[in-house]
Amino acid sequence: MCKAPQSTRVNGVTNSNGQSKLKKSKSTNGFEDGEKPETKMNRPLQMLLIATLILPWAIGIKIDLNGLNLLQRWCIMTLDTARDWIVQPKFIIACLCLSVERICYTW
Repeated sequence: MCKAPQSTRVNGVTNSNGQSKLKKSKSTNGFEDGEKPETKMNRPLQMLLIATLILPWAIGIKIDLNGLNLLQRWCIMTLDTARDWIVQPKFIIACLCLSVERICYTW
C-alpha cells in the first residue's frame, strides 16, 4: 500500500511537500518572532534626564520660595475641588472611554 506524503500546517496553510507557503512573520517592532535586540543602559542619558527634572526645581527653591508656595497652593486647591468634578457624568464617561481605548491598544 502506498502512503500519502505527510502534510504540514504552517500558519493555517496546509502544504503537502513540507514547504512553507508563507514567509516568516515579523512582529510589529521589525524583528522576527523570538528575536530581541540587545539593550544597554545609557547612564549619561539617564543622568541628563534626571538633571533636567531636578535641577530647575532645586534652583527655584534656592532662589525664590514664592513659586514653590504657589505650586503647593495650586495642588491643594486642585485636590480640594477634585471631589466635585470626579463624580460628574462627563468625567466618568471620559474615564471609561480612555479605559476602553487603553484596553484596545494593549490587547
